[in-house]
Amino acid sequence: VSYPLVVLSLAGIILSFLFAFLVPQFRGIFADMGAQLPGVTKALLATPELVLPFWIAFGVLVVGITLLLSSLSTFPGGRLFKESLYMRIPVLGRVYHRSLLSKLSDSMAVLIGAGIDMPNCLRLSAGVTGSQTLIYECETVARQIEQGDNIVVAGQACKTIPQLFMYSVQLGYQRNELQDNLYSLADMYTEQTRVSQSRLQTLFLPIMLIFVGGVIAFAVIALFMPMVKLLDEVSKS
Repeated sequence: VSYPLVVLSLAGIILSFLFAFLVPQFRGIFADMGAQLPGVTKALLATPELVLPFWIAFGVLVVGITLLLSSLSTFPGGRLFKESLYMRIPVLGRVYHRSLLSKLSDSMAVLIGAGIDMPNCLRLSAGVTGSQTLIYECETVARQIEQGDNIVVAGQACKTIPQLFMYSVQLGYQRNELQDNLYSLADMYTEQTRVSQSRLQTLFLPIMLIFVGGVIAFAVIALFMPMVKLLDEVSKS
């Protein structure tokens, strides 16, 4: 997550410098020319006054979102809502989901090796992840296991924990290879998290370069259009 934020911040700084310091220098040049400015050039010359209000609004937005997320983290319902928002974010939601499953698998493997029974193993491992969604789902599964159901049947209602996870745990339990299966699951979800992060970085940088390049191209075209228009009028006269 830090990588896209760094790239986005650098792009914002570059564009702010362009509009706040370079663009105003052309106002005097265009005023001396006395030519009628195109609409795109007028719009570009008006952007320096918007740089400071933009960053103020952006800062207020960031602080507001931070305070909102912090307040949601203070009670279980808020944590559930916050995690549901995280899960819906494209690519980032998948990274977050896979990282939770990796933590859950790894914690369960350690607790199983320590001789903890499955219901308490689920409860303690969910607490280690810090995910309120996993805490609720693992508590539901643990109660059904205590009532006599196997983990596959108990986990059918789970949305965050996939059925593959349940089948692998059940298979490992039947073959007396539960700890090894859990470590394998942890490695698999960790690798999926790394792949998703690499994909995010691969896609994000070209998108940001195209965006910044497009804005700079717009600024260059808007600044040179009055000069082209003036040269065209001089050639006609």
